[in-house]
Amino acid sequence: MFQEIRYRKKRPIIVDIPFIGPFLIAVFIVLITKTYNSSDNSLISMPKYKEYFEIHKPMTPHEKPVNASYKKDIYPNNISRTLVTKEVILPNIYVTKTIGDVGKDAVIPSANAIQEYAKSGNAFLVQMKNVFVNNEGIVYANNVFYPGDCACHWRGCIDFEGKHFQKEFEYTTVDKAICITHEYGWFFAHWLIDFMPKFAIIPEDILLSSKIIITSYADFTINGLKFLGVKQSNIIAPVPDTAVFCRTLYTVEPIVCTKFNAYLLLNLRSLIVKKCKLDTTPATKYVFYNRENTDYRKFGNYNDILKSIKSSYPQYSWQNIKISGGIKDQAKLFNSIKVFVAMHGAAFANTLFMQPNSSVAEIMGDRWVDNYLWISAYAQVHHVVCRDMKVQWRESGSKNVIDTKTILQLVDVAIKSMESTPQPPM
Repeated sequence: MFQEIRYRKKRPIIVDIPFIGPFLIAVFIVLITKTYNSSDNSLISMPKYKEYFEIHKPMTPHEKPVNASYKKDIYPNNISRTLVTKEVILPNIYVTKTIGDVGKDAVIPSANAIQEYAKSGNAFLVQMKNVFVNNEGIVYANNVFYPGDCACHWRGCIDFEGKHFQKEFEYTTVDKAICITHEYGWFFAHWLIDFMPKFAIIPEDILLSSKIIITSYADFTINGLKFLGVKQSNIIAPVPDTAVFCRTLYTVEPIVCTKFNAYLLLNLRSLIVKKCKLDTTPATKYVFYNRENTDYRKFGNYNDILKSIKSSYPQYSWQNIKISGGIKDQAKLFNSIKVFVAMHGAAFANTLFMQPNSSVAEIMGDRWVDNYLWISAYAQVHHVVCRDMKVQWRESGSKNVIDTKTILQLVDVAIKSMESTPQPPM
């Protein structure tokens, strides 16, 4: 089991060693020194209670690593690479609709792009041996950093500088592990959409017999892994700036943070639908949601807008909701929602669990993010978008006074999109 290990620069610390005499301790130190000085930079062999590895020489904050480099889109010490996805043919594709000017930077995936990516997007189970990995999924071997997809590891390769890496890494050793994460592994939406679908595709004999290396012990991560059958005792969240040496390490590539794999997402949805008995009763909830537990991207005039929506569409029972609980609770909640209207945020990841021919209406701000457009398309959920450039990505919601007429237009298109499409059988 991983234990946090004390860190000190320049020399290894030997902790928790029973007293065995100065002579034996001296032998350990000699062995460490000799191993580190070896030209092939090989693994230092030490007892289980403490292991130590030096990556490169000390650096000043502006000095690039000595002999350190990165290689993107590949992994080291690869001993197998197995295709784990299949071609997906989507029976219906609802292309995202827009209200008003959404800006020149807005990217709306076409029906052809969605179908082609669903058919051709591949993912592979990769097995490596004798590698180090950190809590953000960056693999290390022979003083080379392997961040996978650079778009999801800006510190790992886009802005690769020595200041981002310590000269020494404390680490622990495991025989077999799985690591599927990237720099955004701290956030719910990335867990649900980027990582959990990949864990769900791993063969059960590997998944249940391996240590699972994650970014943090967030409740949603632990809950999701338990849902897949993983014991909590097998879950490791390494302390930042430490590493885990894995004699065998698995991951599922590519590690992405946008334009997601249709097969992986729909496979996870199918698994959760079966376990939670979803899609058995019609969705009935009409939700106008104001983001919880944050001051960012909230409606400053929420109550006024809700009042207008209710008066304009009195035939529907509009409500706000509290999103809480684990994966089962959130999946059941969103499976019961017919229309979901909200500012851009993590809640839209749960669109995956909405029933086909439901609708979501998303208000984008100054930053355009197309992630949820792909999820809606795969889930066969209508998606309508408008944009208010005054809404700042990281600014207090009290300033976000949104035009009520625009929201009413958004809601109108969301409802009419469903009404013009035949309802699929239950």
